[in-house]
Amino acid sequence: MSPLVSFTKDFIKAADKYGLDYRLLPAITGVESTFGMQIPQNSFNAYGWNGGNWYFDSWTDSIYFVSRALRENYVNRGAQEVWEIAPIYNPVTPASWGAKVLRFEEMIENTAPVLTETLSLHLTI
Repeated sequence: MSPLVSFTKDFIKAADKYGLDYRLLPAITGVESTFGMQIPQNSFNAYGWNGGNWYFDSWTDSIYFVSRALRENYVNRGAQEVWEIAPIYNPVTPASWGAKVLRFEEMIENTAPVLTETLSLHLTI
């Protein structure tokens, strides 16, 4: 099981804070590290950040750091879609990287636990 499972809310909050698609960062972790299962020990680097050689203090720290970096260094500079992000994030194999990210985004979209939780919160208010 992915070590990121219990950080779903952090992914969503970071995406909201930085104006990102909530699926983008988790999808990147799928491509880069099999959702955090294949990373350097104690690195909390599920994103392949700095070639996988970057160490974060925690999962939460990494989620917010990479989300902010995606906003500032990619989206704010015009790379808004996965196909525009891909050649910057992974210049070696951007087409296959982008296709994999999009596939994981679609898989995330087709799972509804977060949406169900949000919906039930709105109904009880």
